[in-house]
Amino acid sequence: MESPGLLGTLGIDAKLFIAQLVNFSILVLALWKWAYKPLLAKMEEREKKIREGLVFSEDAARMMREMEEEKEQALQRANAEAQLILEHAHARAEAASKERIEAAKREIGRLRDEQTDQLSRERQSVMASIKTDAADLIAGGVRKILSGIEPDVRDRIVKKGIDDLKRSGEL
Repeated sequence: MESPGLLGTLGIDAKLFIAQLVNFSILVLALWKWAYKPLLAKMEEREKKIREGLVFSEDAARMMREMEEEKEQALQRANAEAQLILEHAHARAEAASKERIEAAKREIGRLRDEQTDQLSRERQSVMASIKTDAADLIAGGVRKILSGIEPDVRDRIVKKGIDDLKRSGEL
């Protein structure tokens, strides 16, 4: 009997061990070629898609932030423009209101002046009429009074009255 070697002491049959080693190597090579490589390729492909998805997601998030910023800026511009439009409208309305007030004041002044002129003309007309009526009444009264006075006294009184009127500037 041969002395069993190290494998023999462990209870391992060398031929059987070598056959199992060859079978295992064939199995590993077959799995490597038909299972592991395709699986590894699929995993790399999946990893690549995930990376692309992450990049796309980051790009989308960045674009979303940019769009939010643009929207915010557009809203700020729109608010500023609206405020400016309101300020201009308010200023125009105030100017128009002032212009209407000034026009009303001018119209009131014009009407007051017209009424004052009309009243003055009517007053002058009434005064002239009163003077004429008074002169007629006085002349009538004087004629009645003077009709009973001597003609030479009457002429002196009339002459004195005319002189007095000339000195006062009424004649």
